[in-house]
Amino acid sequence: MSHDETLKAAVLAWQKKYRVNDNDPLLATVELFQIHFANWQGQNQSDHSGSAYDEFRASFEELSGQTKALSKQTSDLIEALRNMPDLTGQLRSYRLSALWMAAGLAFGAGIAISKFLPL
Repeated sequence: MSHDETLKAAVLAWQKKYRVNDNDPLLATVELFQIHFANWQGQNQSDHSGSAYDEFRASFEELSGQTKALSKQTSDLIEALRNMPDLTGQLRSYRLSALWMAAGLAFGAGIAISKFLPL
């Protein structure tokens, strides 16, 4: 016997024992309780299916894994940047040599122009 049949049998036994008519308001209350219980039981079973929780847990675990991977990549990048040689000193020496070269070329161009273009 299922739970519904057991409940109906108990209600019928109670109805016969106390001689309660079929259209009694108390039976209407019991019927409303049965409807509410059936609805609650259906909702409760669908809530405990676990599919929504399993999906949430799987997506949370995936996000956690991606966060760990990003953290590792960030740590590797920071370590690589810390191990880079000092570029500002090298760039400063290149700028100075480029300036001296430009000044020498300008001086040479000025001499060449003054030789070939007499004023």
